[in-house]
Amino acid sequence: LQAVIASIAKSALSAHCPQPHYVREYTLVLLRSQCGSQILLGYKKRGFGQGKWNGFGGKVEVGETPLAAAIRELHEESSLEVRPADIRLAGRMLFQFADETRVFRVHIYTGSRWTGQPVESDEMRPRWFNLADIPFDNMWPDDAYWLPKVLAGQSVIGYFLYAADKVTVLHHCLRNLVEPLRGDEESNEAADDEDEIEAAIVSNIGQPVCVCGANLPTPLPVS
Repeated sequence: LQAVIASIAKSALSAHCPQPHYVREYTLVLLRSQCGSQILLGYKKRGFGQGKWNGFGGKVEVGETPLAAAIRELHEESSLEVRPADIRLAGRMLFQFADETRVFRVHIYTGSRWTGQPVESDEMRPRWFNLADIPFDNMWPDDAYWLPKVLAGQSVIGYFLYAADKVTVLHHCLRNLVEPLRGDEESNEAADDEDEIEAAIVSNIGQPVCVCGANLPTPLPVS
């Protein structure tokens, strides 16, 4: 863990990024065909990320668990229904933009069981892609780092810092976990490592250091 944190501290960025003032919880659901050869993505028609292909998801509402939010958002954006047992937690990612003080924590779920047929919504236009034809050139750049790992069955956690242009990845920290990620009501050693890495990123809120690592001590103390 200290090696991961030290890698953040060694990051050499030319510009300071803002302190994270709060973390906002989001979800992302990626469905695969039962044979495993295709993935369902949605073309974002409006709002944040417009014009990009992505999984289905959105903000976790107050009083809602990430799992419940993932199920709700998938249905709202594609008309597909899944049960809690149909999807697994495959990753958690922290995202920050250099010109913003908020941090996005995205809970990533995958599955290959659902009810219904994908239907276009006001926000998303669903389409199946062969795994060899995933449109990475028209997706968020970070997807190319972690999505192949998730499709290979790995569990991942990570952090991505984008430039103000919301295209350039200035820095990233990505880790594969040996144990599966915990769910909303579970805990395990892998989750403890995940919490420590997240704490290393957000524990300095309000302190005169930069979350991107340019001014972090080595190693960064965690709580």
